[in-house]
Amino acid sequence: MSPPGPAAPTTSRRGWRGGVDRAPHVVVAGLAATWIAALAVEGGLGTGPMYLVFLGLVATAFFAAWAMPLSRFRPLPHLVLLAVGCYLLVEVARQPVLTGSGFVHLAIGWLVLWLSFSVASESARMGRALLAVVVVVGLVEAAYGLLQVVFGIGGERVASGTLRVSSHLAALLNMTSALLLGLLLAGRWPSVGETAADRRRRLLVAGACGACWLAVAGTTSRGGVLTLVATVLYLLALRWARRRRESASPSAPEPSRDRPTRAEEGARRRWARIAVVAGLLLTVAGPVVRAPSLALDPGNRPAIYRDTVTLIADNPMGVGPGMYRWALRPYQSSLPNKRFRHAHNHYLELAAEWGVPAAALLTLFLIVRCAASARLYLRSRDPSRRALALGASGAMLSLLLHGLVDFVFHVPAVLMAFALIVAYWWCEARRGNEISSEAL
Repeated sequence: MSPPGPAAPTTSRRGWRGGVDRAPHVVVAGLAATWIAALAVEGGLGTGPMYLVFLGLVATAFFAAWAMPLSRFRPLPHLVLLAVGCYLLVEVARQPVLTGSGFVHLAIGWLVLWLSFSVASESARMGRALLAVVVVVGLVEAAYGLLQVVFGIGGERVASGTLRVSSHLAALLNMTSALLLGLLLAGRWPSVGETAADRRRRLLVAGACGACWLAVAGTTSRGGVLTLVATVLYLLALRWARRRRESASPSAPEPSRDRPTRAEEGARRRWARIAVVAGLLLTVAGPVVRAPSLALDPGNRPAIYRDTVTLIADNPMGVGPGMYRWALRPYQSSLPNKRFRHAHNHYLELAAEWGVPAAALLTLFLIVRCAASARLYLRSRDPSRRALALGASGAMLSLLLHGLVDFVFHVPAVLMAFALIVAYWWCEARRGNEISSEAL
């Protein structure tokens, strides 16, 4: 009788080439390449660049649908998400270029949402890799923006990055700095105790966050600066709420090999407060010092808002995606010789094009995702997850606030970064239901 053969090794799900599954790596690479390409063409603004970005995402989505299972989309909310995406893709194929551009714009956001959700469901490490891409590319944009301010690259000493519009760069950097600030405010790094290496990493992250703030100040974007200040205050408020929960909890504190003394901890907190206040003051002073005549000038936006509200009142179900610039003309009361392409308010323009019910549902979905990330930060005991949840909640809130005074959601590169963050934390909130089990 022949001896039994060796036991079959247990391996992960076989990949699309028969070995270890590398499909998430390919999807991450496709998403990152398409996003960087969008940044390289002024954020993907314009019909031609937007369609190129859309085609790049479609190619990545075809690969993901072929190589990765769709079983994770069986719950009803995810089936609704798939149905919405199928509708958008059908309309993009059916509509002519002029009327289809509005569907293309929303389809870009949906494709990034779906692809990021698929990757994060397959591997939490790959989902975090996507967040790392957002941070690294954001820091590169911040460095380029600072070079523009210092050396006058492009003819003006204003930070605009590759996006070419300063307020759009400010929106991207506000999300990047929120992710970095979450790492600083969420407690110790993912290790037992705080070592000298941990402190060096904190200084590195703090320097990167400061560079983003300086670049935001260099954009002279009033909306970007106010959004940054509001986001920092929001993150500090969440940190305060977390500390109150920890102080009220009877559980023992987290173990530490190298716990600082009370005096050392108090000194660090004082210096941290001084650094945050100084950074915010410097950022706020940027637009005031560089463009004092425009610092408090609202321009034509109040008139645009009034005209858009009148348009919405006459067309509560919307005038059609991408049709705002044409539908506004009969209602335009200021600068009749100028055509406004956007309302400079994402929510008004969304309601004008897609209708009040659709705009309300989409806005509610985004607010719920932002709140879920904040709730995960308040309840989670995992330091790394807590840090990322805090930063993601701040990043989402920053763009939601910036959308009140600008059309940042209509910039494909900015929308892609936002959809990536939303998808990752939607998946994190769904994974394992640890929110209730890890409550303090």
